[in-house]
Amino acid sequence: MTMKIDLQDIEIKTRMALHQDGLDEILVGLSLGIMAIFFLDFRLSIAMIAGCAIQILLKPACRRRITYPRVGYAKLAESKDKVTSRKIFVLAIVLILIGAGLFFVSQLRWLLPPYLGIVLAGITLAQVWRAAHTYDYFIISLFLASGLAGLLLISLDYEPRIATAIQGWALAGLLIPIGIIRLNLFLRKYPKPA
Repeated sequence: MTMKIDLQDIEIKTRMALHQDGLDEILVGLSLGIMAIFFLDFRLSIAMIAGCAIQILLKPACRRRITYPRVGYAKLAESKDKVTSRKIFVLAIVLILIGAGLFFVSQLRWLLPPYLGIVLAGITLAQVWRAAHTYDYFIISLFLASGLAGLLLISLDYEPRIATAIQGWALAGLLIPIGIIRLNLFLRKYPKPA
C-alpha cells in the first residue's frame, strides 16, 4: 500500500512552524520605522542602511537565541552552486526592480507610497511563494493596502515623502504589536528547555 504525501502541505507546515515566533513582524516593523526617516530626508541614507542591517544581522541572531533552542533547527544540504546562483538571481531581480522603481518614482513622486507597498508585498510573496499560508496573504494585503493609504494621504495634500514616512511608521505600528503577540504565544507554547 502506497501512502500519498503532500509535499507542499509539509513545506507550509514547516515554514509556519519556523516563523511562528513573531520575529519577522517585529524586525520588519523596526526596519520600516527606521527607514521611514530616510523618506523624510533622502540625505539620511544611514536610516535605510540601519533598517537593512536589522534584517541581515539581528534576525539570524534572534533566531539562534530564541527560536532554534525551542523548536530545533535543521539545514537541508543543497549544492553550493545552486544556492549561490539562486542568491545572485534574486539579488539581481531585486536590484533591477528597485533601480527601475526609483527611476520612475523620482520622475513621479506620488508613486512612492504604492511602490513601497508593492515592493514589500513582492518581497513577502517571493519568500513564501511555494508555501504560502492565509496569514502570509494577510501580510501581503496589509502592505498593498498601505500603498493605497499613502495615495490617500497624498490626495489630502501631504507631500509624497511625508506620506511614505507615515506609511512606514503605520506599518511598524501594526507589525510590531502583531509580532509581540505572536512571540508571547510562542514563548508560552515552547518554554526554553533546561
